[in-house]
Amino acid sequence: MTKNAQKMFAAAIVGLSLGIATLDMEKLSSISANPILGVFQEGLIFALVPGLIPSVAVGSLWIGCVVNATFYFALIWSISSLLQRHRRKQRKASPIQEDHLG
Repeated sequence: MTKNAQKMFAAAIVGLSLGIATLDMEKLSSISANPILGVFQEGLIFALVPGLIPSVAVGSLWIGCVVNATFYFALIWSISSLLQRHRRKQRKASPIQEDHLG
């Protein structure tokens, strides 16, 4: 699998997962009595806020689903691209540093 395919796959999984979670907002909004599960639910609800704002304005969770899926796809794609660029720069700089040490 190429690096771009890996980025696409990771971004699609995260985007679709959070987009679909937006549709299940009614169940997520009742916080569990279990403290660990409750913290997870609160964090997930916080992550869904970017899509909930337009969905409340329009009155449809489907709008929130599309917004969250798109937002998190772009976010994960961007983060992956930045990490790839950073790793490439480190690999290019690494042989130079080793020459100075020895």
